[in-house]
Amino acid sequence: MRINTVKEKWDRGDVTFGAWLSIPSSFSAEVMAHQGFDWVCIDMQHGVIDYQVALTMLQAIGATETIPIVRVPWNEPGIIGKVLDAGAMGVIIPMVNSVEEAKQAVAACRYFPQGSRSFGPTRAATTREVTTSAGRTNRSRASR
Repeated sequence: MRINTVKEKWDRGDVTFGAWLSIPSSFSAEVMAHQGFDWVCIDMQHGVIDYQVALTMLQAIGATETIPIVRVPWNEPGIIGKVLDAGAMGVIIPMVNSVEEAKQAVAACRYFPQGSRSFGPTRAATTREVTTSAGRTNRSRASR
């Protein structure tokens, strides 16, 4: 299984450095992922990136050691699950304005019994080991 090195660094209290992608281009994602950042974030909220392009960007970033993160458009379980299934190793969820909304965001990232995400890793299953063990898979995500 690919190790989420960003989450490991955060768990130790280390600082990480990343880049932000708002141009819908797998080539720009690939170039940025080769620059030595800890993480690269695909911005689906304010950029002009839709799911189909985000998928190709995740493919490009996935060929490097850089951790792919996606900022989804809103706190909605469907798109959160889709980007995680496509290979995002972390998500930034905007518009979380209450404890209840924060609980919903976390639940969308985690499998039962810690969350409500359904199992269907699509692309992630072809690029790294995926397990149906909820505990193991839940811990691999960057959900802070």
